[in-house]
Amino acid sequence: STVIRIGSPSIAVGATHNVVKNCVVRMSASTVGIAITSGSGVTLFGIAEAPNSNNTIENNAVSNTQTAIYAYGPAGLDANWTIRRNDITTVGFGGIQINNGIGTQILDNNISNVSINGAQPTTGITLSFEARNTVIARNKISNVANTVGNGAYGMYFDVNTTSTSIDVYNNFILNASCPAGAAIWQNAHGIYADLGNGFNIYHNTVQLATNSAAAATNGVFTFDPFAALGGITAGGVNLRNNIASNVQTTGNRYGIYSTGVPGMFATIDFNDYDVTSGNLGFIGGIARTTIAAMQAGFGGNLNSIATPPTFVSAADLHVQNVVANAPLYIATPPATPAITTDIDSDPRNAPLYTVGADEVSYVR
Repeated sequence: STVIRIGSPSIAVGATHNVVKNCVVRMSASTVGIAITSGSGVTLFGIAEAPNSNNTIENNAVSNTQTAIYAYGPAGLDANWTIRRNDITTVGFGGIQINNGIGTQILDNNISNVSINGAQPTTGITLSFEARNTVIARNKISNVANTVGNGAYGMYFDVNTTSTSIDVYNNFILNASCPAGAAIWQNAHGIYADLGNGFNIYHNTVQLATNSAAAATNGVFTFDPFAALGGITAGGVNLRNNIASNVQTTGNRYGIYSTGVPGMFATIDFNDYDVTSGNLGFIGGIARTTIAAMQAGFGGNLNSIATPPTFVSAADLHVQNVVANAPLYIATPPATPAITTDIDSDPRNAPLYTVGADEVSYVR
């Protein structure tokens, strides 16, 4: 079932230039249906017959549904979707999912309380199949849970290796949890990627604080290439200027967990790894407990640090303007995309930015 459906039965002309704005969309339970869906004009939830492009989903309140917003484009790709300033809460499998998109913008959404007892991972934001020229920025995702061991992720990237320019920046992700699963994908992760290319992951603040089971393996940033479908391409990941905070007190917990090879990272630097277990990262079958070990395992990380940030509160990932946060003022701005503001659209302070999604004006 669905409440709002965008689609066209024509193989020549899709449903385009539609706007869903300022609506309250509430279904009967978090195990039921998709609130706002786009795809086939013939088969509900199926792949579109033609691109449904230039659509906008803006400033809606969506709740009590299995998935809030779901778009399934054709092989020719849905173009130029904008999904912004939506408040999404009490959903089951997912907040926002885009399959086959180009020029997608997912901006300024608040996604909270994504939870279900499910056979597949629960996620805040998912990209699948093909993703090109995508921007995911200034979103706040919190409390993603799966009550069985089948995965819970703040963001999930499962895209073709022909995907390009997936820009993920200035986002808050707070808490993902589930019981321990046998495979890495069946555990809880802040951002989890198993397929793709073109990932530019900059200036995000991601924290795992809710405990999972003692046998769980949880990474704030987890790269777990699925080789049978192409995995993650060499040089396919840029990971810079992020706060990776894992303050769980049980389980096998890491700042970055990778089952891939170091060559997967084009750049990896200026990150803050705050991990109570002491395991800043994992690669090559070895836990890395120092910045020197991170450099040896992942490469890069010449300017990365391991400093506990002082946040405003356990529920607010803005950083306080205090002396203890002075080590965070090390980030160098990436050339592409140009990131000149933070999660609140406050200006970044050149020449050195604050690591993470929130910029503060500490006197240096």
